[in-house]
Amino acid sequence: LSPKPSPSLAALDFTLPAGELHNRVRALASGPRPHLRLSLRGKPSRVILLKTGGDPEGAAASGVPGSIVRVDAVRGVLVQCASGRLWVREVQPEGKKPIPAADFINGARLRTGDRLETVT
Repeated sequence: LSPKPSPSLAALDFTLPAGELHNRVRALASGPRPHLRLSLRGKPSRVILLKTGGDPEGAAASGVPGSIVRVDAVRGVLVQCASGRLWVREVQPEGKKPIPAADFINGARLRTGDRLETVT
């Protein structure tokens, strides 16, 4: 058997490569839950990432990690990582039910070009 994943593996950050983030979300699906600590409207907020997907077209794309590249009602939110881009499809805000990532971004009144800043 493999060792139990430590909670420190669950803390995600967009400064990691997109492929590594996607694989961590998949690997930690049964716990500990992969999450981001974001600063939204000046308040820290914990958001659990439930479903993600790679973006083969954006593999060579560069930009500021955490920047929202695109919001799509079906595919979710495309976020720039350190290398590559990651589709965030479903999230669970702290204390709430799972929702599509596009709905979360719209509810937080974020737009393309805004940055999802992680806090520690």
